[in-house]
Amino acid sequence: MLTMTAFHSRQLLRTSFFLHESLLAPMAFMTLLAMGRRASGVDVGTDLWVTATTAGLWSTTTLAVGIIGFQRHQGTLEHLVLTCRPPGVVFGALTSAAAAIGLAGLPGCLALQWALTRQVSTSWQAVTSIAASGVACAASAAVLSSFFVLVRSATVFEPLVLLPVWLLSGLTVPVDALPSGLALVARLHPLTSAVAIAHTTEATTSLSLLGASLVTSGIWGVLAAALSARAHRAALVHGTLGLS
Repeated sequence: MLTMTAFHSRQLLRTSFFLHESLLAPMAFMTLLAMGRRASGVDVGTDLWVTATTAGLWSTTTLAVGIIGFQRHQGTLEHLVLTCRPPGVVFGALTSAAAAIGLAGLPGCLALQWALTRQVSTSWQAVTSIAASGVACAASAAVLSSFFVLVRSATVFEPLVLLPVWLLSGLTVPVDALPSGLALVARLHPLTSAVAIAHTTEATTSLSLLGASLVTSGIWGVLAAALSARAHRAALVHGTLGLS
């Protein structure tokens, strides 16, 4: 599966749309967040690059939606579904690649951080947060792929997938500042705990959040496997793998 993920990642980065998304989305997010903080009289901070990189990871993760639509348009979606490999492996590699290409924006975020503050703070929590966010995004993308394999017009829902997670996961608003109901929903997503790792300094708290993120990602992965098998069977029965 790692070989397939690497192959899909290379192919995606050779496509200008996906390359531009992976490079520009986190930098645009970082610029707007920095402008908002300065306008509010809040210190920009020297770790904004971590938040922006994670936002970029989620942005490219939602491209799993577009990628499946792209495969459908190319006429290769049927071949992917009918391969001898399990659906979870086939689409797990594809959606993991969608999340992985988000790391291409990391150097740009570091450079922009230096341009804004002339200082870049790093810590093992920051690195761990980005790594855990990558796992969380891959698990989330695998769940999303089931719906988008089944529904031809699902790409119209892509913005509805992107923005709520940006808002609820702690990337733009602290989870503790959300209403209790929304905070509970936010913590059901593995990205929320992963984002929180970067904002803690105590090792025990960071490790607890890492464990919570990995466990939640595992649950989403199991859910993805079950939904993927069901979605593929339904797509074959209803003939929704093509454009028409």
